[in-house]
Amino acid sequence: MMNEPVACCQPCMLCEATEARLISMTDRENGFLRTVIPFRRQGDQRCRDCRRDVPAGTGERRNMETERVICRLCQSREGLQPVGGLDERRYFLCDRCGLIGVSAVHFPGRQEERSRYLTHQNGIEHQGYVSFLRRAIDPALAFLTAGMTGLDYGCGPVPTLSALLRREGIGCEDYDPFFVDHPLQKTFDFVFSTEAFEHFFHPGREIRKIRALLREKGLLIVMTQQWKDLAHFSQWHYARDPTHVSFYHARTFDFLCRAFGFSRIFDDGDRVVILRKEDKPWMNSPLNRFKS
Repeated sequence: MMNEPVACCQPCMLCEATEARLISMTDRENGFLRTVIPFRRQGDQRCRDCRRDVPAGTGERRNMETERVICRLCQSREGLQPVGGLDERRYFLCDRCGLIGVSAVHFPGRQEERSRYLTHQNGIEHQGYVSFLRRAIDPALAFLTAGMTGLDYGCGPVPTLSALLRREGIGCEDYDPFFVDHPLQKTFDFVFSTEAFEHFFHPGREIRKIRALLREKGLLIVMTQQWKDLAHFSQWHYARDPTHVSFYHARTFDFLCRAFGFSRIFDDGDRVVILRKEDKPWMNSPLNRFKS
C-alpha cells in the first residue's frame, strides 16, 4: 500500500509556506515516486506551495532562510535589519512597514502551538480575561448596532468574546484554525481579532483573508500590543511567548491601511485599533508589492 505524504511543521525557507505545506517521502521503495517528482535524497521535503525541494538538515534550512529573508507583511526583501530580543530567536525589522518578524526557522510546530493555547485561562467565568476583552469590545460598541453579524477570528479553545457580544444584542460567530475550524463562506459586518495578529506566521496573507470576509465599510477590530522602540523591544515581555512571531508598530498600521484598503477610526495608542474597510486601491494580490 502506498504511503501518504507526511505533514511537516517546518516552514519552507524558499517561499515561506508553513506547517502542513511541506510533504516528505516515507518510503522510497513503495511506489510513492510514481505520484511526486523524486526527491534528491531520503529526508528531503517538497513545499506544496512553491513545489521546490527543501533539503533535509537544520543547518541547510537555516542557510537558505538567511539568503531569502522576506517581510511576511509587505513582501519586501530589502531594508530588513536584525534586531535583538529576549531569547535566542532571530528577529528582523522591516524598514518599509515597521513589522518585526521572527525568523521562520523559529516558528513553533502546530502541536506546540495548540498546547500553548490550551494553557491560557480563557472563558467567561474568568473575570480577568473578560475585563481584558472589554478593552476591545467597549470602544467597538460605539460603531456596532443590533442586527449586525460579526466573527471572532482566532477565538481560542473557549469562545468568550462572542458570548459577551450576544449580551449586548449583537450576533457574533466563532472561528479558530485550531479549535473552531470550519469553512468561512460568508461576509460579516465586523471581525474581531483579539490577541491573534501576533500569532500570524504570514500576516499579509491573513489580513487579505480577513478583508475578504468583511462587507463594504465593515470593521476590523484588532487587539495586539504594539512595540514602541527597539530598546524597549529587546526587553519586552510580549516577545517571550514562543507563539508570538509578528509584532506591530503604530506605523505598521499606517502601512496596513494604505496597502490593504482600510481607514483607522480608533486607536488607543497601545493595544486596540479599529479599522474600516474602504473602497479604494489596495494590494489585492499576494504577488503584487504595494508601492508606498
